Amino acid sequence: MKVQIGTEYCAMEIAEYAVSRRYRHDTPISNLQLQKILYFLQVIHASETGELLFADQFEAWPYGPVIRDVYVKFSDCGGFPIKREFDTEINDSIRPFLDAGVDMLAEKSPWELVRISHAEGSPWDVIYNQKRLHKGIIPNELIMQCASEVSE
Repeated sequence: MKVQIGTEYCAMEIAEYAVSRRYRHDTPISNLQLQKILYFLQVIHASETGELLFADQFEAWPYGPVIRDVYVKFSDCGGFPIKREFDTEINDSIRPFLDAGVDMLAEKSPWELVRISHAEGSPWDVIYNQKRLHKGIIPNELIMQCASEVSE
């Protein structure tokens, strides 16, 4: 399966945009919540467009899919809300998708997002539980496969 990347963004830029948006709306998100928001944005974008939102690959960690660089950047916040704002440039063509997705996903608790990401047969489940690759890479092809099943 050929993996298409739909935007010129990396996961860090999308993460900074999401953190800033929730901070400006007085509802900051935690690192755990951010990781799941990134994951579900990736799946939703792929299911709607047939393309990934960013090329970065997730790893299968105990609490679900994680982009390591993003996790490390915000790890100083621990489990507390990330109260930061960034000056991230986002193209107007992708902004409505990000705004709607971030806001919808941020309404769910971090643990609800973890539960959903752990669904049987999910990309996380395949790598973490079935293949027993703890902190193993979740191939983008697996995310695309999941997205195509969601869109059917």
